[in-house]
Amino acid sequence: MISHQLFSTAVVALLLGACAPSTPPAQQPEPPAPAPTPAPNATAETGGSGGGGGGGVAGVGGSTAPSLPTEKMCGGIAGIQCPAKQYCSFAPEAHCGAADMSGTCAPIPDGCRMILDEVCGCDDKTYGNACAAAQAGVSVAMKGPCAKPSATGTLPEGGLCGTRGVNKDCAQGLYCAYKTQCGATDAGGTCTKRPNMCTKIYAPVCGCDGKTYGSGCTAAAAGVSVAQKGECKP
Repeated sequence: MISHQLFSTAVVALLLGACAPSTPPAQQPEPPAPAPTPAPNATAETGGSGGGGGGGVAGVGGSTAPSLPTEKMCGGIAGIQCPAKQYCSFAPEAHCGAADMSGTCAPIPDGCRMILDEVCGCDDKTYGNACAAAQAGVSVAMKGPCAKPSATGTLPEGGLCGTRGVNKDCAQGLYCAYKTQCGATDAGGTCTKRPNMCTKIYAPVCGCDGKTYGSGCTAAAAGVSVAQKGECKP
């Protein structure tokens, strides 16, 4: 009887030991979290304010590059005027604004060097150099002195001809030599001397009168500008 009770007690003890919770293993301590990285100085990145902060990002917070001044158009069919201390400067091919061609406003120089390089102004006056003409507010028509006016009321050699606003003919012994398209673009021509002699070289050209000439020289001797090289097409 006693043996049976001892056996029962041992069995119960074993069962209780099997059902008891096991001891959890010891936990390892977690490593400490890394320290937060400090944010970069915003002033250094953007170049800061007040002109300091070298090494900042280029272009951030800086001023934009100044824009180049644009040239103001003048003259033309509208007759646009330039502001004070400026004058209307025409390119050589504009013929001083003939046929409503336009120019650009240019500053009037305060002073000029005393160099003699005569030019003819658009006011038909001769100036010592281009700077002197600009100082007078006059654009240059051509290099060299102006041609002497003709006493007969016709256009002198080198005068502008064959365009709107020019109602005179070239003087005797001259003809209106067009540069392009026989004056169809209102660019006009220049009063030029007719040659007295021409070589007998045959290099046919088509004149502005629709006739074929043996050369450009023979066309000029007849007082006709050249429309194109080669014979006129029927």
